[in-house]
Amino acid sequence: MRVTDGRGEAMYLCTKFHTVKRILHALLLCLPVLFASQAHAQATAKDIDVTTFSKFMKEKKGAQIIDVRTPEETSQGMIAGAREIDINDPGFQKKIAALDKNKPVLVYCRSGGRSGRAMAMMSQMGFKEVYNLSGGILAWQSAKKPVVKK
Repeated sequence: MRVTDGRGEAMYLCTKFHTVKRILHALLLCLPVLFASQAHAQATAKDIDVTTFSKFMKEKKGAQIIDVRTPEETSQGMIAGAREIDINDPGFQKKIAALDKNKPVLVYCRSGGRSGRAMAMMSQMGFKEVYNLSGGILAWQSAKKPVVKK
């Protein structure tokens, strides 16, 4: 149906143009949300057992192993190749942000609680793959896996 008020065809085209413009504007507003949800859907963050953690250490090329315990705890022994980043340190987020978000992260603590929080935080920060050692270093040692002293 054409709307005319004395301007005829020009009014009709103007109305159609504004309708199309509104639809395009609405679609453009939705695109960032769609891309963000797609990127989040592709990220991996999950708890894994000692066997899988050990396997991923060997198989995941460039994996970043992070121990989020305190210096006092890490002095008792760490998983070989782990980097100490204390979750209680005020600069924790800044240190985590300096890691490569495109490389897998294997994170652990004493029993899995703090590293679970760290995993959730890293996932929110855009890390693609983050794996938490279920049971922490206690489970690692119970499985007779080696630790190294600082």
